[in-house]
Amino acid sequence: MRIKIALADAAWVAAAGTVAGGDPAALYGLAGLVAGIGIGTFFLIHGFTLGKSSTTSRTNGLAFHFFLALLFVILLVKPSFIILSHERHAPLVGSLCVGAVLGFVGQRSKLCFIGGVRNVFLVGDMTLLMGFVFMVLSAFGTNVLLGQTHVGVHIIGSADILWSFLALTVVGLAAVFLGGCPFRQLILAAQGNTDSAISILGIMAGAALSYTCNLSFTAGSLDLNGKAAVVGGLILLLVIGYLNIKKQNV
Repeated sequence: MRIKIALADAAWVAAAGTVAGGDPAALYGLAGLVAGIGIGTFFLIHGFTLGKSSTTSRTNGLAFHFFLALLFVILLVKPSFIILSHERHAPLVGSLCVGAVLGFVGQRSKLCFIGGVRNVFLVGDMTLLMGFVFMVLSAFGTNVLLGQTHVGVHIIGSADILWSFLALTVVGLAAVFLGGCPFRQLILAAQGNTDSAISILGIMAGAALSYTCNLSFTAGSLDLNGKAAVVGGLILLLVIGYLNIKKQNV
């Protein structure tokens, strides 16, 4: 599992693919993700809230769509002031088709690994979590058929248990505070939720920062700046959780 400090990847999708392939690094990250969700649920039980939702104008709801349309036009036009990598790109048409299917399924099923584990901790309800279980089983079956299983072999990411665990703990805790995983935030943003749209923009900014400042895993383990980002992010989230509990109880 290639772990980013920000919510750069949809963590539950990465976990499904790599756990199903047998990569032990995914298990470290998945354990950290569940731990982060557990910590976030503890804050929820004790009154954590970021405030009530409010209705905004239709224009605000469509702003994110216009932004994505602009990015798509830039991708097609390829202006000289934008530098695009020529490596590891998925086919454009195929990506759009698969994305449309996943978007439809995600919107209809309300699939969210973070929300599923949170609900298990809160009320013992496994309904949302079953989608992730089905995804892992389907990916495992596909890997077996294609001969791509690699049980016990580190294919992507790091064998460092501690930092794999802590990095995804940050992801799980932040996602609970936001109200859902990156995939769920993307679905809500497409429905016009401006809070989720801002969250997605933050994810994109975090991914760019992670690459630019070398905060992600390269080989073996995190560099010192990456470790500092993980610890700093975890402390910041704990402070945010504590302060918002205090506000709720006043």
